[in-house]
Formats: sequence, structure tokens, C-alpha cells
Amino acid sequence: MCAAIPALGLTSKLAGGLFLGSLAIGVASTVQAQRVANQQASYAYESARRSALSADAAFAAQQEAVSARLREERQAAAQKRQEASIKQLEAQGAIAATEGISGNLAALLDRDAQRQAGVLRDTINQTMESADRQYQRDIDGLEAQRESRRNEAIDYQNQAYMQAQKAPTLLDTVAEAATLGLNSYIAFNRRG
Repeated sequence: MCAAIPALGLTSKLAGGLFLGSLAIGVASTVQAQRVANQQASYAYESARRSALSADAAFAAQQEAVSARLREERQAAAQKRQEASIKQLEAQGAIAATEGISGNLAALLDRDAQRQAGVLRDTINQTMESADRQYQRDIDGLEAQRESRRNEAIDYQNQAYMQAQKAPTLLDTVAEAATLGLNSYIAFNRRG
């Protein structure tokens, strides 16, 4: 725009005015671009913050669900252990109440009832140990998922910050306007 001033035969005062007008427009557009970039960065930061909070809330809810399931499994296992003990006592009572069984046979049947109850309790204990290990794996997976969501939020936040840093600054605009003005001045002096 300023390069056309000498070709039109305009005075240097007019060229100076056009330069200042160009500078003012450049400054205004730079300020606006910087404001928009900062606003976008602010929105991205807030979005990332909410996403991290959401990840924490989701983790807490999922962890509570997994914990509740483990508590229910433990309660069911405790009830099964109690049932095994009751069956053992019933079997031992039935053996003791039976008439005509020799001492060796009664002792053998009693040991068998104890063995069956012990096997059942061991099976229940193994199931609970497996449930405990699965619980820990589930919690580890939930923690990894939460950290992944947090990291995504941080990445989004960093990208917004980098975009805001790429917005033109006031110094960039002044330098561009000065370069444009200097080029116009040089072109004007060459023709004059």
C-alpha cells in the first residue's frame, strides 16, 4: 500500500499519515489477535482442568464400584464358609447319633466330614484370593486410565498455550509497519 504512494505522486506528509494509519490498523489487529489467542488458551486451560476433575471423579466412582463388588464377594464367601462349617457339624452330629457304628468307622467318617469341609473352605479362600488379585488389577487399570485422561488434558492445555505464544505481538506489528514504511520511503526517494 505504501509502495503505491510515490507512484501516485502524493506528498510525504500523506505517506507519513498512511504509514501511521497502517501502523494503527496493524496494532489494532495484533491486539485483537492476541486477545483471541489468550481467550482460546484460557478456554483450553479451563477445559483441561474440567477434564482432569472429571477423570478424578470417574476414577473415584469406578473404584467405589469395584470395591463394592469385592465387599459383596467377601460377604458371600464368608456365608459359604459358615455353611461349610454347619455342614461339617451336621455330618459329625449325624455320625455321633448313628447307633451301631464302631469307633474306627465313626472316627473315619468324622475325619471325612472335616476333610470335605476343609476342602470347601480352601476352595472359598482361593476364590477370595483370586478376587483380591483381580481387584488390584482393576484398580491399577483404573489408575492408568485416569492418568491417561489427565495427560491428555495437560497436552491439550500445552497446545493451547503454544498456540497463544504463536499469536503476533505488538513488536511484530511495529517491526512490520516500520519495514513497510522504510521500503516505501526508499522507493519514494529513488523516484524523486
